[in-house]
Parts: sequence; structure tokens; C-alpha cells
Amino acid sequence: MSCYAARTTTERTLDLDVRWLNREGSLKAGRRSSVRWSGGWGDSSIATVAFPDKLALVYGTEDGSVTTQLVPLDWTPCYLGGERVWFKCPNCDRRCAVLYTGYSPGFRCRICHGLTYTTSQMSKWDRMVEKDNKLR
Repeated sequence: MSCYAARTTTERTLDLDVRWLNREGSLKAGRRSSVRWSGGWGDSSIATVAFPDKLALVYGTEDGSVTTQLVPLDWTPCYLGGERVWFKCPNCDRRCAVLYTGYSPGFRCRICHGLTYTTSQMSKWDRMVEKDNKLR
């Protein structure tokens, strides 16, 4: 599998999915919870505190200090009832379901971190081969 570019991909960063947090009940106002990752980047975790219109992320930085980042939440009505929750990127105010860590500090959207998807860096032929392999 060959790639055209060497941009950092979403798969190589830590991600925080608002849909998963909502399913886990972590977005209910007053709820405190934690999120843990493990993988090639080592073990990482953050604490979250939910407010009605924002989520506080509390995590340690490389220099040993503790950082609190407030991420606004946006709720939109669904066509058949209910509501869908979104993060508002703390950097650009873009509505998104997933925030990522990257080279710049804090959680931000994929665009602000300059991240791309692995498949977008593959050639058309490689994407076809991968799709064919998934169908088998």
C-alpha cells in the first residue's frame, strides 16, 4: 500500500468522539468521567466534567502541568425527534463529532490540526484493492 503524502493521519492521533461520550452518559450535566487510550503512543487518559453547554477536559501536558480545556457543545434537532450533540471546535468554532490531538496543544478539529484520513493518501488502485479485500 503506497501513500502519496506524509501528512499526519487521524489514525495516528488521540481522538475524542462526542457520540461515544453521549452514549456512555458522560455529557449529562454534572457528570464526571474519564477517557483512556492505549496503543502505539502509550497509555493516555483525560478527565471530563460535563456542563449543560460545554465539556471540560482536564489532562496533563508533557511538561507535567495540568490543563483544563473547555469545549462548547451544540445540540441540533433530528428529523424524527430527539437531538444530536456536536463539539464546537475550540479553535475555529466548526461543528464536528470528533476532536483530535495533534502537534499543537489541545483538542481541535481535524481541519485545525491539518490531519487527513489514511484512505485519502492512497492511490485509486490501492483503495480499490483494500475495498476488495474487505468484501472477501
